[in-house]
Amino acid sequence: MTLLQMSEELDPTRVMRIIDHPLRMRIIELLATKGPMSWKDLSKELGTGTGSLYHHLDTLEKIVTRDDSKRYALTPVGEQVYRQVTTVATKESAQRSQFERPSRDSASVVAEVVAPRSLLRGMTSGIVRSVLGLLVISALVVAATAYSGVELVIFTFSSSPSLLITGGSYVGSLLLVTCVSYGSSWVLFKQKPEFLTLLSSSALSFLPVAGLSTLLFYLQEIGALGALAERTPLTIVLVVIQGWSALLLSSGISVASGLRIEKTLIIGLVLLYISMSVLFVIGVV
Repeated sequence: MTLLQMSEELDPTRVMRIIDHPLRMRIIELLATKGPMSWKDLSKELGTGTGSLYHHLDTLEKIVTRDDSKRYALTPVGEQVYRQVTTVATKESAQRSQFERPSRDSASVVAEVVAPRSLLRGMTSGIVRSVLGLLVISALVVAATAYSGVELVIFTFSSSPSLLITGGSYVGSLLLVTCVSYGSSWVLFKQKPEFLTLLSSSALSFLPVAGLSTLLFYLQEIGALGALAERTPLTIVLVVIQGWSALLLSSGISVASGLRIEKTLIIGLVLLYISMSVLFVIGVV
């Protein structure tokens, strides 16, 4: 029996849609290789938050079930899905190995830096890690913006008259981005992200802008701004950094909600456009 012959137990089109997600395939793989697992063990192995894991397990209905001891296990359909996918993956891997170039590894590294979902999953895999990550990242952001004497306005910045405003603007921007992301996921995709995971992940999206403000301040101090002293080159650089922040935010929403990043990019782009509008209204330092 192939995936396309499962219509009596589960619609084949739905099967293909369900398994087309790396985290759900990882769940199937874990249960196939390790046998039934508890919620705690699954969460630890996957390094994902409660909301995201609930979403994926609900999606895997008829493929994953819970036994009498409340452990998760594959159904007969799930076992067949795993065998079929493993067979196909082995054949494709053997074919690709003849043609793959070393640059694929480099591309993977770049992708993980630009949109580090693996890092975010590890950073938010539990309440303690989420809170610790939030505090550490927030401390770095506030320290960077305080050093450069700016306040954050979403993903852009302007001169700050005091440390209190610097800290307050970051907290306000973080809460705004988190709440907009949470509400947008709920309204657009009917999926509620795990709030603490989303808050901690969103904090990471402010690091590129905070880092840029620090770099600009340092270059200005040593008289090495060069072309960045002109408004147009500086604006271009800031827009690129804002795009990176939007990608980081999209990755965080994806981790917190279980949604594919192709969907969460919509939310990131909306906030990016808002930031760009603010940039052209207030300018940059």
